[in-house]
Amino acid sequence: MSRRLAGAILLCVCAVAGGQRAVALSCGNVTLESALGHADVVFHGWVARMEVPDPRAPGQQAYILHEFRVWEVFKGPARDRMEIATPGIANGPLIAGAQYAFDPLKPALVFAREYQGRLLADSCVQEAAGKGDVRQRWLERLRQDRPPRNGG
Repeated sequence: MSRRLAGAILLCVCAVAGGQRAVALSCGNVTLESALGHADVVFHGWVARMEVPDPRAPGQQAYILHEFRVWEVFKGPARDRMEIATPGIANGPLIAGAQYAFDPLKPALVFAREYQGRLLADSCVQEAAGKGDVRQRWLERLRQDRPPRNGG
């Protein structure tokens, strides 16, 4: 698939998925401030479990579910576990958050927005926050500006 076609699909799906409230940020220069402004929940944690939908289910909106063990909460409710969904298409993960997969072997700084009863991660923010040096800088700033609460 060409980059142009993939970009067009991503743009259309984000517009449909976002409804009145945009779910995705532009993948331009994502800052900590813009990420915080668009997130309902921000936490630092580890993937404890991941559930991938059956790719044979035709045409339905599917979500890849990541259950996190939460260490530090910077925004939103303090819980010891949180479930974050990344949207995808059942015939292959190629949109929005599905382009970003949380690495179960690395801690993650998660920014998620509530949408239709789920917490959705934004692929652009997670891509930026997933880079080691950025994640560390953002964590240090968050810890200084917003003293973390322990998960649950």
